[in-house]
Amino acid sequence: NSKLETRNSKPTYGFTVASYDKTKDLIIDPLLASTYLGGSYAEYGYSLTFDTSGNVYVTGFTWSPDFPTTSGVYDTSFNSGYYSDVFVSKLDGGLTSLLASTFLGGSNDDRGYALALDTSGNVYVMGETVSTNFPTTSGAYDTSFNGGGGFRDIFVSKLDSGLTSLLASTFLGGSNDDR
Repeated sequence: NSKLETRNSKPTYGFTVASYDKTKDLIIDPLLASTYLGGSYAEYGYSLTFDTSGNVYVTGFTWSPDFPTTSGVYDTSFNSGYYSDVFVSKLDGGLTSLLASTFLGGSNDDRGYALALDTSGNVYVMGETVSTNFPTTSGAYDTSFNGGGGFRDIFVSKLDSGLTSLLASTFLGGSNDDR
């Protein structure tokens, strides 16, 4: 049981607990939900945000070909061989269901670092890539990889809220290393 009270105009949160051994510490863990997300290799999570329904979007990068994806999303295939691929995943607010999860990347090293939603719920992902074939869209600002010789380019990509369509995607960078 828990309840919120106001005492002396300051909100106070308290708990009613059953009898317990008062010689031992009483620990009240504020963790409401927690989950794992990943495959059999390594993952790095870098950014998360919430939509207006309380769903959680996360991005980062993975070396796991078996990273969990969901049917109907933009890309269910690991693209990078032994390099990393970007992942974008959507979970419900209670962290009990993987609602959508997709890969995003080309045949070389791709890493997602930032994530934001617009007012329509579209998902923007930003990161870095060494993939000359990173997915871009027609009419985007720059559809040609600018790096070379192991240099990286920045990418900015836009997916719909269900992660089913790549709405826009561009490279952003010059001929040297861009991060």
